[in-house]
Amino acid sequence: MAGKYGPLFDHLHGSRELSIRLTFRQIERMLGTSLPGSARRYSAWWANDGTSHSHARSWISAGFKTREVDLGSETVTFLRLGSAPGRIEPRDSEGRTSSPSKSHMTVQPVDDSNDSPSLLVQSRSGPRQNIKNLRLLVVSSCTAKKTVTASQILSLNDFRNPDRLRRLQPTLEQHFRPAGEMYAGTQHMRMTAGVRLLRDCFGPESVDVKIISAGYGLVDERRLIAPYNATFSDLSRSDARAWARQLGIASAVRAAIAAYPLVVFLLGVDYLNSIEPPVRPKPNQRIVFFANQAHELQLPGVVVIPPEGKYPGNHIGRKGFMFEMLARALSCEGQTLWDGICDDQSPQTIKLALEKN
Repeated sequence: MAGKYGPLFDHLHGSRELSIRLTFRQIERMLGTSLPGSARRYSAWWANDGTSHSHARSWISAGFKTREVDLGSETVTFLRLGSAPGRIEPRDSEGRTSSPSKSHMTVQPVDDSNDSPSLLVQSRSGPRQNIKNLRLLVVSSCTAKKTVTASQILSLNDFRNPDRLRRLQPTLEQHFRPAGEMYAGTQHMRMTAGVRLLRDCFGPESVDVKIISAGYGLVDERRLIAPYNATFSDLSRSDARAWARQLGIASAVRAAIAAYPLVVFLLGVDYLNSIEPPVRPKPNQRIVFFANQAHELQLPGVVVIPPEGKYPGNHIGRKGFMFEMLARALSCEGQTLWDGICDDQSPQTIKLALEKN
């Protein structure tokens, strides 16, 4: 593999280990140059996103994925694809075994007689709550308010011109942030608080977040993005739908939600338009929209709860507050509420949970 990260590919591709831990300095010595600052500031830089980033392609092409990144000790563990991570002792570059830090939280599968998937979170304080089959995806929208300010940011016209976008993005690298940390609007901040609560209670793998961006399309919360100013709200409905199709949002959303028993959408009307409803749930899947009622959302398995004034926040941020309230309810009621949400095709179970919190 040619390019800057070719030496890392060569090192991993030539290894016979199932798992290998390297320090950032060891990687830099291989490359003959420094890693970008983002590699030391954000664990998202090490995400296994080989479609967008050449550095990730170096280890994915070699048959590995990143399993554990410790920014404090500046180490990363690469796990051979197809290996069982819970049964492998990572080795350093000289083949010595090394145990992960005891302060790291681990998520382990629980053996259960009925073979239902279940997560049990363990930390230094002992076992936490356990919900069988807990896999939740939150799909939210970008916000105009960002956590990063820069003298130059990307515009909608930049995104529409791929050549210009390729030229501009490297100049903004120092301002890159994981998508989950880029947005500072009320809806995003309250949603993030709810996600943190659920992960604290049920483990980091219990909840995933995807964000619909009018610049980047559907992005994972860990993807590094540049600050920008682009919104579907500035476009006519037909132009917004056409641009969303060019970004591939509708198809990306349907592919992303397929594996989750519960999906919660927090979308205003302009971003709802970008996913081209209706979104049909799979068997045994519940889809929840915190959104205004719309006839195209009315399908079996789909629950719609409008962000009414009785919930906290203004009309823009209220959906985030509603999700945070739902997260608090799940953290308190656990399996009972989870089963109720998944079984109830009406909005009553969720509405009652929101009213209690």
